[in-house]
Amino acid sequence: MWGVNTFDNNDAIEWLKNIEANNDFKSVNNLIKSLNDLSDLDDVVLKECTEALAAIELVASAKTDNFKTFPADKVDWLTKSEYSFSETEIKAAAQLAKSIKKDSEIRELFLDSPLLKSWEEYMDDLIKKLK
Repeated sequence: MWGVNTFDNNDAIEWLKNIEANNDFKSVNNLIKSLNDLSDLDDVVLKECTEALAAIELVASAKTDNFKTFPADKVDWLTKSEYSFSETEIKAAAQLAKSIKKDSEIRELFLDSPLLKSWEEYMDDLIKKLK
């Protein structure tokens, strides 16, 4: 399964299920930080980019309580967790989202696709949620 929305993709869903099962918000931040520490995302495989977008979506949804693009069956878990991300963590998520939009394997996937514009708009909305 593959689509414009992060959670239209199986890897993102599986990653989120694992985070939920372990209530492991530390892994969310660790993934975002580790990818932000890279000089570029050229060597980051599609699966890891997809998982990073899932982490970014989780941060954005927790920040805004806007669950429009978040899996409906995970909203209750996230809201009950009452976990909040720090301003530094939110800025890191925004930085990574911008990097993924600019140059990543996911972007390359959409480059020759009629879905490129929709994906770019989706990414812009995601970045706005993190401001």
